[in-house]
Amino acid sequence: IRFAWSPVHADVPTPAAVFRYLMVVLIVSLLVMIGSGLYKPRRDKSFLLELAEILKSAAIIWVILIVVFYYSLEVRFTRGMLAIFLPLMCAFMILERGAFRATLRAFRRRGWNLRHALIVGTGRLGQSTLLRLEHNTWIGIRVRGFIDTHPEITRSAVRNVPVIATVDCLKDIIEREKIDCVFVAIPHFHL
Repeated sequence: IRFAWSPVHADVPTPAAVFRYLMVVLIVSLLVMIGSGLYKPRRDKSFLLELAEILKSAAIIWVILIVVFYYSLEVRFTRGMLAIFLPLMCAFMILERGAFRATLRAFRRRGWNLRHALIVGTGRLGQSTLLRLEHNTWIGIRVRGFIDTHPEITRSAVRNVPVIATVDCLKDIIEREKIDCVFVAIPHFHL
């Protein structure tokens, strides 16, 4: 980006130089975002927490790039270019993450990209957990069944979700049914 009203008239970098700079930006960005945990699954985290990580990563990337470009490149960037880079980078990273989350939500509404879960406990706390998971479909967790805490199964279903087994069979059920996560919904006085 060059500004026509800028008093500094520097040469436009060659395509090869632009490609080199782009590679530096991509490598630094990738390393910083991996280091800050932006590429870890965040199925159950809010977008606001991710937004804070995006802004922090963008600021770190910006500072590193200023240092790298200042000491290693033959073509200097103007202050205007560096000043506009940070808000543009933040905006595009936020837009990319928002579009990615929207796409994942659309997939999950259609039944794709789901994680399967069990809920240990058939009481009020277990039912409350089920309702919260069903209400928040965007996280993509489908409850496959309940695990009863009694020595024998006392109910066949809870809110139209089957009671699969007792706690004694939990490990076998997890392996056989390929369960991704287990929610323990037992009041503290039962532990």
